[in-house]
Amino acid sequence: MPTLNLRLRRLVRTPYSEQLTLYKGDRRGESTIVGKIDLHFTADGVFGTLLIWDPELLAWEEADLDAYLRGLIEDLVEPQGMADVYAVECFTPALDTYRFFTNAAEEDAEEADEEDEPPAAEEPEDGGRTDSEDDDIPAEEDE
Repeated sequence: MPTLNLRLRRLVRTPYSEQLTLYKGDRRGESTIVGKIDLHFTADGVFGTLLIWDPELLAWEEADLDAYLRGLIEDLVEPQGMADVYAVECFTPALDTYRFFTNAAEEDAEEADEEDEPPAAEEPEDGGRTDSEDDDIPAEEDE
């Protein structure tokens, strides 16, 4: 099976769910996002959606890709105390049809217009730490 140096970065975590990006790094230290996974933890199991759009990964033989993704999912859902049942849908979307919608920038711009000055950055209660700063998690590689 081919290998891929995938890493995970947690974007959001709640008591019952989390969202992670999958990315690969190159030798220059640059990273490219290759996918995303959303997981929801319930008493009955773990449910989620996995998106993969990296052409290199999608070029693998189907059995190799399935084994790699199954291993990745199992590594993410095996914390102790959780039901060992999982159901994760996997999609391989084309990025030429990708759309991202948010109103965050619009709200910030409206607030700035109202105040006639840029909005001041607020200091978070945790001293500026974000979940993604220390939650850079290496994905397991199959040998």
